[in-house]
Amino acid sequence: MRVIIITLITVFGLLFLIGPLKSQNRELSRIYLPLRLKNEIQIPDEVVKIPVVAEGMLFYAVKNKIYARDLFTGEQIWSRAFNDMVATEPVYSSGSLYFGSTDYRLYVVDAATGKNEWSFKTKGMINSSPEVSDEAVYFLSLDGLLYKINLADQELIWKLRLDVRHAKGLVAASVNLSLGQLFIGTLNGFLYSIDDRKGEVQWKKHAGKSIETKPVIYEDKVIVGTYDRQVRAYHAGSGENAWDFFVHGKIRSSPVVLYDNVYIQSDAGDLYALEAESGRLLWTYDINKSPRDRRPNVSQYKIYTTTKNKFVVLDSESGKVLWSYPLVSSNFFSSPLIVNGYVIIQAGNYLYIFEQS
Repeated sequence: MRVIIITLITVFGLLFLIGPLKSQNRELSRIYLPLRLKNEIQIPDEVVKIPVVAEGMLFYAVKNKIYARDLFTGEQIWSRAFNDMVATEPVYSSGSLYFGSTDYRLYVVDAATGKNEWSFKTKGMINSSPEVSDEAVYFLSLDGLLYKINLADQELIWKLRLDVRHAKGLVAASVNLSLGQLFIGTLNGFLYSIDDRKGEVQWKKHAGKSIETKPVIYEDKVIVGTYDRQVRAYHAGSGENAWDFFVHGKIRSSPVVLYDNVYIQSDAGDLYALEAESGRLLWTYDINKSPRDRRPNVSQYKIYTTTKNKFVVLDSESGKVLWSYPLVSSNFFSSPLIVNGYVIIQAGNYLYIFEQS
């Protein structure tokens, strides 16, 4: 069984690959507490899209340029300028970087050198980051079309027009591929199920005011957060509602699943732990006003998240604080990244790299 999560957000342009079903539960990197700060790297103030870490390198976009730096020394490896603004953060897959631009193109460049590999032209700006599977790349253009492109020959497999218009423009937020189904949430509040092979809509449900989060999969359920303060679960096959849970504040932070629980943060400043099967509340933790689009990360029965000025590690079963570290006060924090035994966090224009002590 194969699951792919794609998040399509026009403001930050995010697409996420979750991998095989329940891969959120895989312990990709064992982290033992306490942690210690290994390095602190200053990055440009203009970096408001979440940096990408891969192969010991840090990739980020500033205006019309992509930069690659050594993750541990901060030394610049390469930079590359493009014709127009880079509208998404780069996505790394198999030695290549994928990203969208305001010149209507999807670009693919060599991650080691920054040299162009290929591009695909659409009829609208691409400010939703691409999602890359083994055989195809998915992305949404502001021409209103969802594209699926074959990686082998860079040819179009299919494209699908979606009703994703919102008062603030053409936007969409999230796709998931499971058992041949794509699940797409949009900022006008709809959750779609699409046949991935044919590119046809199977069902469509109105979930709330807006969906800016990527859906997650738990067994046969699709779970999303909405602007109207709800966490909602749907049966993947039929689209029937499984359960709802009301929270304080809008939800713009994507949920994550660890074992049999789902964790989600609200704009009001609370982190919620829910039973994924039933939606029953397990515990809450006050994180003091969640910056936009930040989500926790999970590993080994631990929850990694940030508050206004602190990095916090919680016990996933009880919500108890296991460890914390002060950060510079900022209105922007990235989601904690867990890579090869390191935890990486962006706070404002600083990147903190933690290692096990």
